[in-house]
Amino acid sequence: MMKLRWILLLVCILLVLPVVAVTGHRIKFNGEFYTLQVAEATPAVEDGYRNVYLRSHEKLNSWTRMIVIQTYPNLDNPNEAAMYLKNTYPVSSAPDIGDFVVSKRGTILPLVLLNPNGGKPSYENNVIRFEKSKNGGLISYQYIERYPVKNFKQAQKALNTMRAGRARLIQLVKKVTIPNVVREIK
Repeated sequence: MMKLRWILLLVCILLVLPVVAVTGHRIKFNGEFYTLQVAEATPAVEDGYRNVYLRSHEKLNSWTRMIVIQTYPNLDNPNEAAMYLKNTYPVSSAPDIGDFVVSKRGTILPLVLLNPNGGKPSYENNVIRFEKSKNGGLISYQYIERYPVKNFKQAQKALNTMRAGRARLIQLVKKVTIPNVVREIK
């Protein structure tokens, strides 16, 4: 009986551990490691920085899963940032925007976009969480999955897969501890 209690305690501890662990310039999310590939100032966001993480076997021009951490030093309301994105993308081709989720760890916006991707179209399933940064402003954690599509049947399958997995991804991103942005790769 005592052994069973220890096993149950261990299982409970493992279930509440954060989904993301940061080691050096690597992030673990949903059981996979992502390595920092880009650390740069963000031209579209004044004084902002962006970090791009990819799985070790993927490249910037051919990724299927990506994590982007970005700062927004001149914004201070996660709900307004999510609402801005939600209102910006309806004019984009084939958007699928879910309702944003407000939690004590920020505001999450699920967003699916069709990316022309240089003649190789793909749907990109985004789950973006905005939260207040310890350093002022906002910081976001964006998980993106890419689904290449060549025809209507593939497009429907990709959209159905993304919609079916949306709630699970939102829960995973909700639990993430967002790491600090790295300003340069050394």
